[in-house]
Formats: sequence, structure tokens, C-alpha cells
Amino acid sequence: MKNLIEIAGILTRNRLKKIEVLTNTVLNKKGHMLSRMYNGIINKQFSSDKDAARSLYNTHPSDGRYTRLKSEFKKRLLNNLYYLDINAPSFSNYNRALHTCHKNLTLIRILATNSARNAAVDLAIQTLNQAQKYTFTDVALICVRFLKDNAAITGNIKLLKYYRALIKKYQEILNAEMQAEDWYQDLIIHYTNSISTKSELGSLADNYKDKLKKLAGTYHSYTLQYFMYRIWALSHEIKGSYHSTLKVYRQFEEYLDKHPVFKRKSLTGKINIYKMNCFIHLNDFKNGELTAISSIKLFEKNNINRYAFLEYYFLLAMRTGKYVKAKEIFNEVIYSSKFPAFSEDRKEKWRIYEAYLNFILANANIDPDLLGRQRTRRFNILKFLNEVPNLSKDKRGYNIAILIIHILFMLQQGNHNAIIDRTTALQVYRNRYLKREEDIRSKLFIKMILIMDKEFFEHEKTKQKTEKYLDQLAKARYTYEGSPMDAEVVPYETLWSMVLKILKEQGQ
Repeated sequence: MKNLIEIAGILTRNRLKKIEVLTNTVLNKKGHMLSRMYNGIINKQFSSDKDAARSLYNTHPSDGRYTRLKSEFKKRLLNNLYYLDINAPSFSNYNRALHTCHKNLTLIRILATNSARNAAVDLAIQTLNQAQKYTFTDVALICVRFLKDNAAITGNIKLLKYYRALIKKYQEILNAEMQAEDWYQDLIIHYTNSISTKSELGSLADNYKDKLKKLAGTYHSYTLQYFMYRIWALSHEIKGSYHSTLKVYRQFEEYLDKHPVFKRKSLTGKINIYKMNCFIHLNDFKNGELTAISSIKLFEKNNINRYAFLEYYFLLAMRTGKYVKAKEIFNEVIYSSKFPAFSEDRKEKWRIYEAYLNFILANANIDPDLLGRQRTRRFNILKFLNEVPNLSKDKRGYNIAILIIHILFMLQQGNHNAIIDRTTALQVYRNRYLKREEDIRSKLFIKMILIMDKEFFEHEKTKQKTEKYLDQLAKARYTYEGSPMDAEVVPYETLWSMVLKILKEQGQ
């Protein structure tokens, strides 16, 4: 009762007469400006301040009426975040605990600064217990610091010593977690931006992995375990050992099975995205599809991670010749209500996928009945080329993919003169920008296209003079890192077989 009296006293002195939030009453009033603002945003009617100001007040964004409404709307939106329904199915126990702990930290400060120290201490002990269960080290450290201060104020020497020891322990764990985070970020930025060679990066990953294994064995921390498994997996992935990468993720899954307190759908989904990357490189459609079927329910219908997962599923289908399935996945993405809200970069990537899918469907001798009643929109190569941005060295993968698919469509149409006009630019681009070791496959494929041009599109001569490059292509490792640098939507070997098939048919 003492704690309740303290809390009630704070409310009596400082309680707001009106809590400014977006209630259902406000949102259900059709003419209410806050309701119109909210519905305009969630229904995607407003994509900018200009759109909203024009619709709501027929004015410009700097109009005082609009700026006041926007400020009030933002304040109420933020206030509403205190009242999220954490009992909703989308919240895992882990995320529910994390949300509650961080909310409690704010409440502890409010109680303490308003002379409700007993209530603050009780809440701090409760929050510390929760943080210890889920290994929220940063939360635990804040709680212990507050409790140590209270022990000093109340003259409890025994508790003071106990909390000092806990602080030392959590500081060590937090330092280890921050170090692990730094190692992971250092590795990722080198991996994504190709700052280091693969051999250098592999050595760096092995070094970090060995250090993290020791830390993870010393301290009880989910964060350390997570970064250990990620870096361990990356150390294999960098070397192209995807079977070993899969083994690491399976060990991670076993760890989570033994420690279900850390298990949650979002994490399982993320691990399965990493596994799908392995299946792509291993051309293992069977296990990839099994993973996909079991995983798709882990992602909410419009969750952005669902579309990241579907991208891997699409690429796996394309790379393993499951083109009907690829079309099905493509349609799910492109016709989803979420697609218009995709970033321009992501939309551009799916436009490129659409171009390759259309070329493949036109040249792979697929029985139309297998496509069933799947939706199909007319593809226009010229419209596609007009929609994508100008070539940039910062988007080598996109550029290569665009250059190649354009030439493939021109070849399909028998427009050899147009190809000849573009080969000089293609050669210049290859020599100027394709200098990384990861670009070897694209360089080889472009070389084969240039030979086709040099041999005046004659099937037999082209086939004969590109055989050695085709052999080199088969030996060169394919890599997909999910970035704009990754150009190979369909294996170049598959595309080349279609090129030769088209040349043969056109030569008859």
C-alpha cells in the first residue's frame, strides 16, 4: 500500500486533466483534422508535406495551420507509443520483456525524481530480475546503479557491496558485448563494400570468431552468442564454404532450442534468410523450398523482412530453373499492397528481376499450362530502360544487369546492329569498373558477348571461340550479398545456353 500511496500522490499533484493521444473517438471522426491526417498517411494518400497541406487546407506546407496540425499530430503519435498493445500475437515474450524493461526504466526515473523512492526501488528490482532472465545487460546495469545508490542512501552496507560487485560484472559483460558489436560491424562494412580482399577478410573473420568464442564461453549473454554465430557463419561464407555456413546456423538453432527464452519468430525468420542465401549458392532448391514453406508464416503479411525473404526465394527459383515458381513469387511481391511503399532502390531491383524473368519465360520452352492463371503484365524493354536510372559506378551490379538484359532482348529481336552500337560502351564499362575479384564472372560473360559480336553472330564460331571462357565461368565462384553490386539474376551459364540457342535459330 505504501508504494501505491506514493504513486497516487504524484498523480494528485501533477496529473494531466487530459491525456493527448490519438483515441478511437478522435480517429473515427471523419471531419476531424487529426483523423484526416492519420488516415491520409496510413492509406498512402500523403507521401509528402506538400500532398498533406494541399489536401487538408488547400495550402502550402509552411502555412501556420498545417505546421500546428503537424506538430500536434506528431506529439500525439509519440504519446500513443506508451500504450502499445504488447500482448498482441506479433510480440514475442522476448520483445515484450524488452519493451517493458525500457518502459520501466523511464518510470523508475519519474518515481525517483518525484520522491516515490520505495516504489522506484521495487520497480527497479522487478526490472532487474526481468533483465537478468533475458540478459539485457544495459538495462540490468542501469537498475543496479540505481539500487546501489539507494543502498548508500539507506545505509545498507551489505547491499552496497553486493550491487558494486554486480556493477563490475555487468560492466565487463557490456564491454564484451560492445566489442563484439564493433567486430561484427567492422566485418560487415568490409564485406559489403569490398574494402578488403576475400583472403584478408577471411583472416579477419577467423580472428574475431576465435576471440568471440572465448568471450561467449566466459559470460552468459545472448548478445555475445548472437554475434559469435553470425561472425562464425560469415567466416565460412567469405571463403565460399556454404555447407559449413549452414552447419553454423543449425548450431545456432540448437542453441536457441536449448535456451527458448531467446527464441522468437523474427529471429528464426532472420536465420532462415541467411540459410536461403546458402541454398542459393549451393543451388539447393529442395531444401531451400522446404525452408521457405516453413518460414513464410514467420513473417507478417506486410513485414519488410517477408519481402527480403521472398527475394532470396525468387533468386533460388531463378537459379535452379524453377521458373514457374519464380513467376509466382514475383507476382506476390509486385502485386502486394506494400510494393508502392518500397524504396526506389528496391523497386529498381525488382524491375530488373522482371526483365530477366520475361526473357527466361520467352526462351525456356515452358508449357503455358504450367503458368496456369498467374497474372501477367506486358513487359516493354524500352519502358524498362527509361524507368531505371542512368548508369553509375556506384551501382555496378545494377548497371551490368541492365546492360546485359538489354543486349539479350536485342538479340532475341534479331537487332544485331543495335548490339554492335553498344559493344564499345560495354567494353569500356568492363575495363573501367569491373576490377574486383567478385566481378570475374561478369567480366567473362561480357567477353563472350564481345566475341559473339566479333564473329558476326555466327553460331558455330561463337560457340567454338567462347568454350574456354565458358569453362572459366564454371570454375569462377558466384557470390550474392544482397546488395546492388550483385548482378547475376540468372546463372550466366544458363543465359549463354539461351544465347547460343537464339543464334542457332536465327542462323537457319
